[in-house]
This record gives sequence, C-alpha cells and structure tokens, in this order.
Amino acid sequence: MNHKISLSESTKYFNSKILLFGEYTVTLGSEALAVPFNGYKGGFSFLSSSQYITEILLKLYNYCHLNQLGVYYDLTRFKVDIDNGLTFDADVPFGYGLGSSGVLIAAFYDRYGIKEDASLGAIKDVLAQAESCFHGVSSGMDPLVSYLDSPVYFSNSGCIALNEAPLDLSNFFMLDTGISRKTTDYVEIFKIKCVEKAFKNVLEELKKLNTQAILTLFANDFLNNGAVVRKISELQLEAFSEMIPEAYLHLWEKGLQTDEYYLKLCGAGGGGMILGWSISKDKIKHLEPVFLNTDNKTT
Repeated sequence: MNHKISLSESTKYFNSKILLFGEYTVTLGSEALAVPFNGYKGGFSFLSSSQYITEILLKLYNYCHLNQLGVYYDLTRFKVDIDNGLTFDADVPFGYGLGSSGVLIAAFYDRYGIKEDASLGAIKDVLAQAESCFHGVSSGMDPLVSYLDSPVYFSNSGCIALNEAPLDLSNFFMLDTGISRKTTDYVEIFKIKCVEKAFKNVLEELKKLNTQAILTLFANDFLNNGAVVRKISELQLEAFSEMIPEAYLHLWEKGLQTDEYYLKLCGAGGGGMILGWSISKDKIKHLEPVFLNTDNKTT
C-alpha cells in the first residue's frame, strides 16, 4: 500500500518510529528498544490545510489547555498559528504501529515546547502528557524516539539515547499488511488475556527473550539475535494469534518451518506493519519486504 504524499522541502520533518523489541511487555516493565524510521515522517507547515487536520490540532490545543500543559508548551502561539492556517504535513499511516501521533507530538514539542535543561526521562514525561490527548495514557516512548531521531533503549531505570553506536539492522525488514487498525482494540484483548495464568507465564518468558534480543543486537551477534527472534516469533504465534492478521498466519508459520525468515509483531499488531528478521534477503524477495539498513533507511 502506498501512503506517500508530496512533502514540502522547507518543512522540518520528524521521522516515524519502529518498536523493535518490547511490544506489550514494555507495559509490564520489560526492556524495550525503539528506532527512528525515515520511510515516513511529518512536520508543521503553512501549506494548504484541511478541516480534518485543523480539527486534530484544535483537539490537541484544547486538551493541553484543559490539562494545564501551558507550563510546558506555548499554547498561545500554537493557537495563533492554527488560526493562521497551520497544518501538519505527514505521510505516516494511521493505525500502523509507526507512531503517527508520536511524530505529531515530537513536532509540537520542537516548535512550541518550553524547553529547559532536563533529563530524557523528564522530556519523555512532557511528551507523554501531550500524546495522551490521542491515546488516553501515553508512555511518551514514540514521540521521544521521533524527537531525538535516535534509537532509544528503555528499561526500569530510565531511557538511554543510542547516538554514538549505530545499530546494524540489516537483518530486519517489514511487511505492509495494508490493514489499518485501532491500537486500543488490541490493548483490550491483551488486558483480557493477562488474567490467564498460562498467558502470564508466556509474558515472563517474552520479557527474558526481549532482553536477550536487545543484548545480542547491541553485540552485533546476528546469529544468536536471529535465534532469539525465532523464539519470540514462536511464542507470539502461540499466544498472540489474535493480534496476527489471518492472511499472514500461513506466512508466519512458513518462516518458522523453513528458517528463511521469522515474523514478529510491530507494535500492537492486528495489521499495519509486521516486523521480520532474515539472514538472506534473496530468499524473501517474494514477500516484497521493506528492509532496514544500518542507518534505519529503506533499501
């Protein structure tokens, strides 16, 4: 599915994000790793606006005003700009697990944020408060990755921007399901499943696997990284089948059977992008994958 639109060369854009490891379990305190992805982006401009975008910006303004976020954002300037035709120029598809609202909030903080010397954790909290306009409760993870335009490692002790050491993501790829979904629908399914003892055991195993996956990626140990991704793929097929689009169940199983590739959820699942890992690009060309380079660009 082609979501591309014509973007202005003069606008400051912020990249979308991909949660490589930690989907769902990050809400339970597990480690997570997210990276920026410049295949999709968005930024403010004064190009021709639409009523739909204006309503979204007014929703954000009203939410921030009602929740007294004026201590963090210049809401007066934001409202003046909206009245003067401010729009949000973006090609990030909604409901795809790529952080569309996070891109908006990253641009919002960059342009209107009242910035002080603060830790990444403090910035993340300020971003989360604004993004909660769209998600009810936000972790701030998505807008932080887009704002920093850097991979970010999240743990119970805080978050670390990985600016100095580029990650080798050459084994990772994405598949576009062409399906837009609501994150909240799948979060509700997850909450219901969390009362099951067997599912809780799976989550504990996934927490450990996420940590192993992140550590092997940091060490450039691609063989062991692939082995861990395989285990994650197996567990998600077993315990998260509701989050896997039906049309992709066969592909998921085939990857595990042939060991040519392994698939895993990208965010909440249910549609959007599916993440994959493969040791051979040639063997999966028929899947029409979008590969990730070491600089997180499409190939």
